[in-house]
Amino acid sequence: MPHRPRSYRIVLAESKEGILGQIIVNEDRDRMLGDNVTAFIDKGKKDGIKVGQVYSVFYEDEHGLKFYTKEQLLKPSATKVTLQTPIDFAKILVLLTEESTSTVLVTYSEKDLYPTARIRTPVK
Repeated sequence: MPHRPRSYRIVLAESKEGILGQIIVNEDRDRMLGDNVTAFIDKGKKDGIKVGQVYSVFYEDEHGLKFYTKEQLLKPSATKVTLQTPIDFAKILVLLTEESTSTVLVTYSEKDLYPTARIRTPVK
């Protein structure tokens, strides 16, 4: 990738609503990553991602609360697909955006992250 001079200042920006994606890989291609590690996500400019936005890394707790749609509750014959409780455990900051990918920094993590970890717009 060619070097492009950029400002070292990053101004925090409002995160885009409705973002759901994943971490592709980290800079060193390690299997695990944590705080202060640079990584890449599968969302970019075309998805509305901008430098300075913060997103949450989460997992779904299979033993937590289970949510059903209104249709599933009213029609016993409807296919029941349970939505698991999402639990945020890390934060990432967008450093650079490309058309369909972005470079991020893991700013906080309660546990190890792996490639394919899911990301989302933070809950307000």
